[in-house]
Amino acid sequence: MGSSDYEFFRGIDEKIVDLSKDIKILNQVSWPISAQEEFLAGWRSGNPKIPEINFATKDYSELLRQLENLYQSIDTQHPVGKYLFKTAESYYYAVQMLSSIGTPRFTTYSKILYGEPEDDLRGSKETHLEAASHFVEIADEFKFDANFYRAQVVYTSADAKDFLDAEVKRVMKIDDIEIRLDATLTSKAAAGAKRIRIRDNSLFTQHEVDQLLHHEVFTHSLTAINGRAQPILRSLGLGSPRTPPSQEGLATFSELITGSIDLHRLKRISLRIKAIDMALSGANFIEVFQFFLEKGEPELESYNSAMRVFRGGDGKGGVVFTKDCSYLNGLLAVHTFFRKQLHDNHLDAAEILFAGRMTTEDALELYPFVREGLIEKPKHIPIWFRNYQSLAANLA
Repeated sequence: MGSSDYEFFRGIDEKIVDLSKDIKILNQVSWPISAQEEFLAGWRSGNPKIPEINFATKDYSELLRQLENLYQSIDTQHPVGKYLFKTAESYYYAVQMLSSIGTPRFTTYSKILYGEPEDDLRGSKETHLEAASHFVEIADEFKFDANFYRAQVVYTSADAKDFLDAEVKRVMKIDDIEIRLDATLTSKAAAGAKRIRIRDNSLFTQHEVDQLLHHEVFTHSLTAINGRAQPILRSLGLGSPRTPPSQEGLATFSELITGSIDLHRLKRISLRIKAIDMALSGANFIEVFQFFLEKGEPELESYNSAMRVFRGGDGKGGVVFTKDCSYLNGLLAVHTFFRKQLHDNHLDAAEILFAGRMTTEDALELYPFVREGLIEKPKHIPIWFRNYQSLAANLA
């Protein structure tokens, strides 16, 4: 490949980066904190009401036209062209989804991007739903009394912030990541390349803080930082709509491989898949909320888990956000990817998965271009990946 090829790919990549600036999926589909307060107050008083969310709408017609023209113009014969095509196409699907908030078409495009409970897991004859039911059954076999949880170290939000801030400086040796407390955050944390938000006024166990470290910081933030440092394909720093299965799978795998995941966390991930299936079949928000309560989740976490299912959808049921199907499917795909690369002694190919926010297929197809300078190796690598012998032992 010559410099003219580089400039051609750079030009398409720059168009993708530019067009993606106003596409903020989670920002547009998330519920306001006021909905949580209102629903829980009604629930506690015995008069719960299905939240009615007024989502902000935009006219995306021009953006859809530009994205469609762009991805249809890309030659997919070259692996880099194929990557750019799939990335631009995924933004097109995402905008179609955002243009259809609250309608059945929203769920149609959500399924295209993230899958659905009845899909087969990667490389398996089991569906997402069957695997989720399996994990829930296993988790329910273990009974822990209240003393087990009270014995764990508990962090306040401020403690968790200080811990993460110190670990970022110690491991990544950079100090331009801002750790911020956010009382409006519905999930316990959210990570970008420059900022990590932690839900304020919350308590975290040692396991949860470790999960935040490996899932949010050393996966989501790390891959975004590495992607933004790429000389040609800057879109690797974005986290396009097609990357959540691999990103969430890699992040969950990092919890597993570092021993920071716990049975409750695995059960909650699985319960969300079962809840998506319920909502697709017509269950409303209150029914899904009660489902989480009956499975032992606290009120606040039951609300947040149910809310995740109906983000951008309809609390009356049927219109659903299926993103939480990404976790188990992605976990299996990433596990298989690492095992295959270590078995074949292709550790460099495995390492490229951290060079940006990409899929496992992207890593395999883009790896050959490291030698040509089109892709740079990741600047930051999580600690657990550096010990190949330990990683191989865990995979075995």
